[in-house]
Amino acid sequence: MEKPSRDVESGAYSTAKTSDVERARIYLAPMDCNGSECNPVNCALHAMSMHTVWQDEEKEEQIRQWPKTPANVEMEVGLGSGQVDHPFTTSHEAFARRCESIGFSPAFLRNLRGKQPLFECRIQRNENKKPEVLELAISTYETDAILILVRYDIASQVLKGLVFFKQMDSLSKCDIRFDSIIPFLDERKDEIEETPLIILPILLSFLQFRSHNSVKWRVDLHNAEGELGVTRRRDFLDAKGYRKATDDFAFLNAHLASTAHELDDTVAAAKNIQLLLQQTAKVVRICDGVERCPSRAELMAECRAVNAQLYAEQVQMSIANMQTLRGALYSRMGAAENRTAKSIAMLGLVVLPTMLVSNVFATGILNLQGTYSNVDGGTVSKLWPWFLSLCVGLTALMFSLWTLWERCGARWLEKLGNTEIQKRWRQEGQPDFVPQATEMRKVQKIESEKALVQFGRQRSFCSDGYICMKHGKKDLL
Repeated sequence: MEKPSRDVESGAYSTAKTSDVERARIYLAPMDCNGSECNPVNCALHAMSMHTVWQDEEKEEQIRQWPKTPANVEMEVGLGSGQVDHPFTTSHEAFARRCESIGFSPAFLRNLRGKQPLFECRIQRNENKKPEVLELAISTYETDAILILVRYDIASQVLKGLVFFKQMDSLSKCDIRFDSIIPFLDERKDEIEETPLIILPILLSFLQFRSHNSVKWRVDLHNAEGELGVTRRRDFLDAKGYRKATDDFAFLNAHLASTAHELDDTVAAAKNIQLLLQQTAKVVRICDGVERCPSRAELMAECRAVNAQLYAEQVQMSIANMQTLRGALYSRMGAAENRTAKSIAMLGLVVLPTMLVSNVFATGILNLQGTYSNVDGGTVSKLWPWFLSLCVGLTALMFSLWTLWERCGARWLEKLGNTEIQKRWRQEGQPDFVPQATEMRKVQKIESEKALVQFGRQRSFCSDGYICMKHGKKDLL
């Protein structure tokens, strides 16, 4: 039977062709509802547990209690994202028991989903209609994946929660381990003890500190510019040690497509974290009494709107990836057409020298009278070895010239063009400004010098021509 790809995130209701043994492993029978004997927490977690991948119960779970946790905070840290290659490092039974011990309500757990960005908030009120208990779920998926579940008693300021980090994704350079998460929380223990809800932005900021690397994208951009070779900053790139220009266009196309794909994934992950931080800040303001506590219907509608926006970000990322793949497809189609044209050109190299020699012999320029002889009832010229030698020699010469051009000629012309770009750019002597900006700065400097003469020390201007001060209400620009 056909085995599904490990890249396919299959769940209990997947249509992928799998064996009965594999389907029994991913279908969690204890999560089914048993009527009056049903466990409310298990029943509420049915939708999430069935569509995520959990560690086998026989294996030792990898969940650690934050050892230096403040007195008013109880936080457990686990690994995994619920995907095929990164299952949660606990069994679904143990996860359900933890949710029950923390005190999550079934109404809150019923709205949780796996393998997708999520924002779910539920606020329980007391008899005076004031916020009493906050239940909050935050998750991102694939890149910078995290799942945060917290229950916060607003009156006593006691927070209990559970968090899972994905160990590795396609963009990460190093995996997440407990010895990197726990010290990060220990350094911020005092802040968390004073304001327990601050642990939410702290956990999300851990992903930002780990994954947001502006220098990486600048280096990748400079390397891509250096590999393409069409740049007026060749001297700068060579001096800084960036990559040399290459003629391997298949590699360049693949490299640019992969970089664009990584950029799209990174933008989607950063926007998801940004949106979740904004919603977390709003929830904190509600708990602190700064903002009005919304009704249950209003809060549910807002959570659904946030989830729709998170989903839209994933769709936009997929659209951007499809545009990148479409560009790669067009490039491959162009390469196939070039190969076809090259094949036709090579056929011409074989035929044209023979046609040229035949036409020369047929024009009458050469006196071929007396060179014919009868061979087996036919008439053949005695100069046919010369004809054959000329045809073979010219064909070999054409192929040699074509090979030399392919290897050296085109590259020499391209290098000559890049050199001309560098030469013209040096002659301009303005490597940092476009011509329009340069002219604008000249005008600014002239006007500033006039103002300096008119107003003396009451007027100042920068060395690059920017006017820093204005005299009264008069705009001298």
